[in-house]
Amino acid sequence: MKKVLFLSGVMIIFFASCVNTTLVNPFVETRWELYQYTLPNLANPLPLTDTLFFGQEPNMLYNGNQTVYRIYDTGNAGVIRLLMNGTPFGDISGLVQLSMIQNGHIIGQTFGQIGAQGEYQIWLRKVD
Repeated sequence: MKKVLFLSGVMIIFFASCVNTTLVNPFVETRWELYQYTLPNLANPLPLTDTLFFGQEPNMLYNGNQTVYRIYDTGNAGVIRLLMNGTPFGDISGLVQLSMIQNGHIIGQTFGQIGAQGEYQIWLRKVD
C-alpha cells in the first residue's frame, strides 16, 4: 500500500510539473495610441499621436512601419516586461502591469533605452 501511495505521489508531482506555464501575450492583434511621453529631466508630458499595432510576436507596426516587440515574464505575478525596437525613442524596455493592459490604459510607465542612459515615461491607450 505504501508503494502505491508513493507512486501516486510521484505521478502527481510529474504531471503537475508538465503543466504549460507559458506567458499569454496580451498585446496580440491590438492597436494602441502612444498619446504622451516625458523626456529625461522634463516634468511635463509632451503630446504625441503615434499608433502601434501589435501583431503576432515579434511583429509590430509603429506608425505603419514594421518593427519588433517582445514580452517577457518577470517572475512577478501581474507584471511583464515589454521591449519595443525601432521606436522614435530608440529600442526601449519597461515593466507593465497586466491590469493596465486589460483596462486599456498604460499610464506613465518608465521605459529605458537599451544600451543608453535615457529613460522615458510613456502613456498608451488601447484603440478599438
